[in-house]
Amino acid sequence: MDEIKNLKPYYKNGVDKIGKDLLKPCLKNCISWRRGTLGFSSSALKSWAGAFVNIVENVDKIEILADISHVNISDRNLMMALEHCSTEEEKQKSLFMHGEQIILKAIKADAVKDRSEFHKDYIWTLLHYLLASEKLEIRFAINTITSGDRNLYHPKGGYFLFPDGEGVAHEGSFNESESGHEFNNETVHVFHKSREEARFWMTADSINEDWTGTPFVKVHRLSKKVLRQIKENAPREFPIPLKTELDIKPININPEKAIKNINIPSIPDKLWGKKFVLRKHQEAAYRGWINQGGNGILWHATGSGKTVTSLYTLSKVVLESEGNGGKCIAIIHVPFTPLADQWVEELLKFNLTAVECYGSSTSWTSKLDYELAKFKQAEAPYVLPLIVIDKTFFMDTFQGYLSSIYEQYPNKIFYICDECHRFAKKGKAKRLPNAKFKMGLSGTPFNSDDGSMIGDIELKNYFGEVCNKYEISEALRDGVLTPYEYIPILCYLDDEELKEVRVWEKKIAQAGFDADGLPNEASNIASGGRNRLLARIEDKFRKLSVLINKTEISSSKEQSLFFVGDGSTEIDIDLGQQSEDQQRVLDKFGKILRDNNWSWSGFTAGESPA
Repeated sequence: MDEIKNLKPYYKNGVDKIGKDLLKPCLKNCISWRRGTLGFSSSALKSWAGAFVNIVENVDKIEILADISHVNISDRNLMMALEHCSTEEEKQKSLFMHGEQIILKAIKADAVKDRSEFHKDYIWTLLHYLLASEKLEIRFAINTITSGDRNLYHPKGGYFLFPDGEGVAHEGSFNESESGHEFNNETVHVFHKSREEARFWMTADSINEDWTGTPFVKVHRLSKKVLRQIKENAPREFPIPLKTELDIKPININPEKAIKNINIPSIPDKLWGKKFVLRKHQEAAYRGWINQGGNGILWHATGSGKTVTSLYTLSKVVLESEGNGGKCIAIIHVPFTPLADQWVEELLKFNLTAVECYGSSTSWTSKLDYELAKFKQAEAPYVLPLIVIDKTFFMDTFQGYLSSIYEQYPNKIFYICDECHRFAKKGKAKRLPNAKFKMGLSGTPFNSDDGSMIGDIELKNYFGEVCNKYEISEALRDGVLTPYEYIPILCYLDDEELKEVRVWEKKIAQAGFDADGLPNEASNIASGGRNRLLARIEDKFRKLSVLINKTEISSSKEQSLFFVGDGSTEIDIDLGQQSEDQQRVLDKFGKILRDNNWSWSGFTAGESPA
């Protein structure tokens, strides 16, 4: 890391080369980079040469926020890469095309000594791969301070994070392009986190605020609709600002309610376009939890707003505490990654940005170190949210952080456990943290009707009694949930499918249980294999063909929503064992719809329909 330690405080093209002297060493050693820029060009990758192996193998994320009116549609490499990565399906195709050769391409690109030898195929392949793998994310900004001919998003700052805990922030005049990196008269100031911490965080916090949107910056993710708007509004000569308002909702948070100081909790005025007021069952849960001394279980039906209730409670506890007491570390513990991602989005509505403690430890440990250091210095009110999945929670790395947090802040821990019923088993609750505030969330918290089984009793001993119960019948009665009819359609296995099921069930039986009497990992994997087989049996598709031609279904095609799966579960996702049959199941389903004169569009987990 001597390259990083020895970076100069100031660079100027001509005397220096910003791309070669600053960006290249940082990209060779970093684990993440986030920056704002007026423009982004695919030519910028020429300056990244020498760092591609590290980017492909070790970097968690490169995030670029660029002005939407300065996307150069004549940059064919960039426009084609954006087009080919604008949906989840197209990302998968790009990964299939470029994934196997990417390390070889990275090595070859890094070996280029003469910029003229940097073959355009390197840019094409690497840009496609980085966008498709989501190692590179480009978002598009619109300045809302004013309208007319001067509304540019023009910040030119950013920051790198490194595995050893160091950080480097930069502020200057250069755009993310080959010209900005070397040929234009550009300058940049550099701030090491270890030497100029306050200045580092000033830059980092500024770009972090812009990344999710503020009252003065609207931010849009890559999608087919955004690409269409870019092309329609793209200038033929630069600089010409965007003059038309995009008809796309800004991501993550309401920009009208965004506030400057991240992680100072803010109760939203509106949620989902309506004035935010707790429903009666949510208010009763909040009051019940307070009356129980900041402990308890919310027994609320799925979809009735447990997440919002818990975040409202967290915010109120911090905002209404006096003096330095209004600071806490919120540990939000969920079973699987998809649920963790949902919590990240919900927290933003309360002005809370989480450290995402899941995935590779290198992707979150440095960030957690930074945030814990900030928490120590922060003035109340302040919340540091940590979102952690089971797989990470019980690892030694995270447990080490927990031990340190207990030691330093024994009275400032707020523990929220979503789907807490998974710990209603003998001895399970003993593994949960010793927090001052504890809240369990579940639609079905106990194994027995009266909560008398030993696991149920231990769960209540840890979290406290149920502070409010709100069942699905009440939620339907109150209009909190949409009424529905559940109509099972029996499907049958043929002889070959039955034989396969029996093979999987034999494997499940042989796998056995873990020390807690629960199915072990081998059993879960075998169960996943059986589930995927059951999800694709032929009789299901025959019954589907009949179903979609019934009048009550075919007469309301525009309002029809089909959930299609291959039997994969959240466990498969977190173990990286999602089925290879997933696309085949979707393709077969789509063919049945097309053959029966249905028009349809599909989207998968983590992707919104274009």
